[in-house]
Amino acid sequence: MSAFKYAVSLGTDMLELDVHLTRDEQVVVAHDPNLKRVTRSHNTITELDYAELPPVKEQLPIDFMPGLTFSRSSVQGHRLPLLETVFQAFPCTPINIDIKVHNDLLITKVSELTKRYNREHLTVWGNFSDAITQRCYKENGNMCLLFSLRRVVMLIVQLYTGLLPFMPLKETHLEILMPIHALGLYQQRRAVAQKNSGVDAGNNGDCGANNPSSGTGGAATATNSTGSNNTSGSCNVAPVSTPWWMRQVASLAQTLIIRPALFSHLAKRGIQTYLWVLNSEEDFHRAFKSGATGVMTDYPSKLKSFLAENPQYMLNYPQLETSSSQIPVPEHSKLSYEQNHQFPSSNVCDSSGSGDCTNRKHAIYGNSCGGAVDGTGLRSTGASDAAADSHCHEQSCDAVPAVTRVADDTKEMFSAVNENVRLLQHIPNETS
Repeated sequence: MSAFKYAVSLGTDMLELDVHLTRDEQVVVAHDPNLKRVTRSHNTITELDYAELPPVKEQLPIDFMPGLTFSRSSVQGHRLPLLETVFQAFPCTPINIDIKVHNDLLITKVSELTKRYNREHLTVWGNFSDAITQRCYKENGNMCLLFSLRRVVMLIVQLYTGLLPFMPLKETHLEILMPIHALGLYQQRRAVAQKNSGVDAGNNGDCGANNPSSGTGGAATATNSTGSNNTSGSCNVAPVSTPWWMRQVASLAQTLIIRPALFSHLAKRGIQTYLWVLNSEEDFHRAFKSGATGVMTDYPSKLKSFLAENPQYMLNYPQLETSSSQIPVPEHSKLSYEQNHQFPSSNVCDSSGSGDCTNRKHAIYGNSCGGAVDGTGLRSTGASDAAADSHCHEQSCDAVPAVTRVADDTKEMFSAVNENVRLLQHIPNETS
């Protein structure tokens, strides 16, 4: 929870987390089914009631930064939180949920919680397993859906056979790992493992005392995000060499999967693309240049600084075009990055900030969830859009930072453009 709170305070757009079910049927936020890695218990989560779950260790390795460890202070949250606790703490923040095990009761419980907290439109769920993802969709088709691994493969096949523009897609979020990044991560982990093989066990195998200065945690940050946790220290380990064939496979997979044409096509259909888990400026550049909507990162503060220096990535997609000419957009409706770190959007609170948030459901997730590309032809992916709908009957939208307000005289135009977009999406005119 301390990591989530810190990330959101910086402006992070979305939180990413994994869930399991305890013996007393509580939905707990945790990645592993077994508690050994993050606590001093060897039990599985399903074997214990929530009240029996042990505290988290004071030092934990950071999975996507080999050689670094997370070190919490005594004042930071040290328990695995309930999903309900996260929902209560962040009512206006989109949350990406990975259903870690194929458990019908777990899926039902998550669906019930999203309904109870009125956040079906703010929640993405699924898993790499197609069986789990299909079960999620069957349980609650109103929630935004991840592509399973099987569906990703089908997506790529449809792209290269030219069938993709004609195929219906019920998923709303494509979340994949860059093959080149995966290869680098594999090399770093091997290097750390080799170095740690001669390290005293008292050092926790962390390649030395290289501890971040503040908590890290699952935080998905979209292109208009501005947030995460600062870290310090590094593990001075050079990546080990890998066989030539492994490098060739990674390069080929990168070429086939990370395709700007694919990401652009999906964006026009209201489907967002996130690449994970990226923690370096080099990876940020590579991801956004490919046309991805956003990235998942352990360091939203690093991404915040990166986007401040590279505001061009805030406008990741070109304006939509009709068959005759480009739809004009008044200059005064285009907020600059310096003004508001957010895309223009018609799905926000009114200009008075009074919290008039009616009929804005699913604005953040595009047409597949009931919304559409916004009036400028740019994707809206921030927590501000989500805040415009979530619990706005109880909260003022002014409580959420950086809510984009669109001038009243452009709202009618935005509505017309959105209607044109919905009509055009049914015409198979994609050529790339």
